[in-house]
Amino acid sequence: MSYPEPTTQRFNTTSTRSMSPFFRKPIFATLAFLFCLSPHIHADAISIYTEEFPPFNYASQQSIDGVSTRIIREVMDRTGLAYSLQLFPWARSYRATLEQQNTFIYSISRLKQREGLFKWVGKIVPVGYSVFTLQSNHDIKVDSLEDMKKYRIGTTINDAREDYLLSRGFDVRHFDRLSGEDANLKNYLKLKAGRIDLWPMPDAVAYYIARSQEDNPKAVLRRVYTLSELSTGYYLASNVNTPDQVLESVRNSLKQFKTTREYINILKNWGLEELYEECIDRYSSIQTTEEC
Repeated sequence: MSYPEPTTQRFNTTSTRSMSPFFRKPIFATLAFLFCLSPHIHADAISIYTEEFPPFNYASQQSIDGVSTRIIREVMDRTGLAYSLQLFPWARSYRATLEQQNTFIYSISRLKQREGLFKWVGKIVPVGYSVFTLQSNHDIKVDSLEDMKKYRIGTTINDAREDYLLSRGFDVRHFDRLSGEDANLKNYLKLKAGRIDLWPMPDAVAYYIARSQEDNPKAVLRRVYTLSELSTGYYLASNVNTPDQVLESVRNSLKQFKTTREYINILKNWGLEELYEECIDRYSSIQTTEEC
């Protein structure tokens, strides 16, 4: 499927030779895809915020791409609502969605401490979270969250991993904190340089970043712990003051799209179909309100 050209675009395409094209450093990127409003729903244009977080969402040339982005586009196109996709550093996207009506955010983890801060539309993609160190760090052993406190942990300010660890009794003094659209790449480089010991990340993102630096992820990274409580998937959420009619339109569109072959094909193209199938198998045998 081809996507419409953006009606507005603002990029700073400064890049360094060592970075993949997917890690160009846009200070911000605003890409608008405007459509006629459905005659049944009258609303201001919706702003949908995201961050540089490949392979789920990232700036690519003059567009925003990634597995989550492609799903969001398909879902929103089916609603008939006017919307724009906007990519900023995570803290800015997060704050904008908290403060502004008719705003949505993806790909966001659904944590207990965030539950009342947003209206939750639904899960976009499955995800697995791990804590990584270098293969060469043979002396690092993590059997529990408490063990992680012995080491230097690389985090991104206000992201899901940091929020989760803080809710489990960690202090910011345990973290080597970064912010900005290239924070995840910088943390990977700091891990390789020995400046941090542990790097909690979604598996798909960690491997993507390693490959962007022409590294073999399995030769460089060693999984020392699984963050099972975070491995629930990434969601689409909205500002709490977004009208319910708008929210239900988007939610119904997402539910319907996830029943299509197009959705499975998008996951397959990004290597995520096995996680989705495992989730379906896991929940098919039990009664649960959880979604895949």
